[in-house]
Amino acid sequence: MSILHRMTKYEFARVVGTRANQISHGDKPKIKPTKTEALEIAQEELKAGKCPIIIVRPLPRSKSYEVRCRDLEIPNEYYTIV
Repeated sequence: MSILHRMTKYEFARVVGTRANQISHGDKPKIKPTKTEALEIAQEELKAGKCPIIIVRPLPRSKSYEVRCRDLEIPNEYYTIV
């Protein structure tokens, strides 16, 4: 597993928080949720690979790398953090 293909715990927290905020403000979930809290729904979406958020990672020389959440590997221990 390459570090480029793994979501960091900071990216995880940011993505889950951003997506939960979107859901709580009326955006429809991309999955059929089994939970009622926006934070839990956002985690379910991420785990199912249905999160619509793109992460922009900065690179040297003012460049950046865009990666979709569904293309990143997410360690299971991150789901116990939030």
